Amino acid sequence: IPPVKPVIAPPVLRVLPVPVSEAPMPVVSFDTHEEALDRLFAAMAICEGGGRNNAVGDQGRSLGLYQIGRAYFADACQFDHSLRRYSYSQVTDPAIARRVVMAYWGRYCPRALADVDAEQLYRTHNGGRLGPYEKATLKAWYRVQAVLNR
Repeated sequence: IPPVKPVIAPPVLRVLPVPVSEAPMPVVSFDTHEEALDRLFAAMAICEGGGRNNAVGDQGRSLGLYQIGRAYFADACQFDHSLRRYSYSQVTDPAIARRVVMAYWGRYCPRALADVDAEQLYRTHNGGRLGPYEKATLKAWYRVQAVLNR
């Protein structure tokens, strides 16, 4: 079953159900596309890295505010060649980390990025290109959603 998308003029931060999610999701609107992305990144930073630039997780396999792993970084670099000038350890810099996440989303969910579909974006970040269809990403998404809805 494809996701249900309400008819809303962009830009909107959309919190929508996906095939494995049966719980109703509210639509959260913001003034601009950039503001919607800023809010999503802020929620991700709280939920992923506890708001710490130098956070280390997954037994040392993920770094920074957004808990970026080496494979994720490599994927983003393949999509956006300008990221190749950075080393993986530099994902602890919030500006670089944000560029890495944006490139990853540009590669794997460009439509969700254009629409600022928060659920699709976060679940792709959390679970890879098939993350939006994996039940394993729901619990983490609900934490991010709760922060967004504060």
